[in-house]
Amino acid sequence: MEHPSRATRKPVILIVDDEPSVSQTLAWLLRENGYNSMFCLDAKTALDIAKGIAADVAIVDVMLPDGDGIETALQLQKCVPNCKILLITGNMEGSDRILQARANGIAFDALPKPVGIRELFGALSQLTGSSPKATA
Repeated sequence: MEHPSRATRKPVILIVDDEPSVSQTLAWLLRENGYNSMFCLDAKTALDIAKGIAADVAIVDVMLPDGDGIETALQLQKCVPNCKILLITGNMEGSDRILQARANGIAFDALPKPVGIRELFGALSQLTGSSPKATA
């Protein structure tokens, strides 16, 4: 089966965050702005989903209940080699983990929580090469 090129299809975004309100809100916001999006609440489910989809970007919380978000991001990239990663974190421990990962040569993009809409769409535009649809 032939897949549409990235230029002719909506970017696919996988959201991995254990806070249901964050995951659901981001998924809705992305769908409303022209992205295909899906969400899950833990690392195991994210890795199961990744085996069946070609995500363009995974938005991954650094602190997950069943695993480290950075390790999950690395595993996602093994499952989907072209998947870009956007880490999000809402606390200092998560920020420290991101800094440590960067010191170890892992250079994922990252945003603080709460995630600003402009910052989110700016990061996604850079990662996917496409812009969200215009909203009134």
